[in-house]
Amino acid sequence: MVGLIGPVRDNADLWPYYSDKRVLWEMFKVIRHRDFFIKYRYGRPVRYLVVLRPQFLRKDLAKLCLDERFRYNPAHIFTSIEWVRKTVNGRVVKPGELRKKWRELVYGRDAVLDIDVEGKNASIKERIEEAHDIAGRVIDYLREEKLPFCIVFSGSKGFHIYIPFPCIEEAIRRLSLEIPLKWPEISRLAIRIQEEVVRGAGVEGLVCRSTFDIVKDVIRVPYSVHPSTGLVALPLSLRQFENFDLEALRPEEVLALRGLGRRGMVQQRGDLAGLLESFLRQ
Repeated sequence: MVGLIGPVRDNADLWPYYSDKRVLWEMFKVIRHRDFFIKYRYGRPVRYLVVLRPQFLRKDLAKLCLDERFRYNPAHIFTSIEWVRKTVNGRVVKPGELRKKWRELVYGRDAVLDIDVEGKNASIKERIEEAHDIAGRVIDYLREEKLPFCIVFSGSKGFHIYIPFPCIEEAIRRLSLEIPLKWPEISRLAIRIQEEVVRGAGVEGLVCRSTFDIVKDVIRVPYSVHPSTGLVALPLSLRQFENFDLEALRPEEVLALRGLGRRGMVQQRGDLAGLLESFLRQ
């Protein structure tokens, strides 16, 4: 592994990456069903952005990178792990309404494990290597059980492992389970899946607990750039994970990726029905 490339000091340096149509499309596919949230290092965060088209996302990112009010203010780009309706009866939900009626608008949630190692005495390299080892144990379990999942580098020193909501929804329907696709029932189910995976992989106490909260949580948008490292939070193939290389996560390297714009979350196929049946019908 090589060292990090360093913090972003001028957001304008990111515009060649964010303005690429393939990157915009990859990011839009993630946030089209979720909340969009920009957290600046200085000043108030901007949350509950309703992005219904890629050009709206481009406009928000252009403001972040090129507007003199924001370009020197590093920002984290987050999204919710809950899926929310952005139109009601053909009408677009406004940001204020999204905030006030959040629970009414939730209809899904990803099961997400946030693997991030803390330690004041450990170097960044050591923390990434430890997180990689923990994530590897989770991935081995998911593959052994033939469960669907996605792996995303966090952009800094950890990994996010998703079991996407559509896989959860499909399993619910296949098993004819009477679980409503609304808050809080769907959120509780996603958390239960996370708990089962953590237990099965034997990584209790080694996974961040923030995504186990029934209250909505956010996570870095895949394909966005982490402002502290300048690295991309990239969805990884199994080969990319096994041969993990920070150099390959520089924005210019991601732009050279084959299939960018069509990669999506690089989901590994699997069937969740067996896991749900095992703990819901005990």
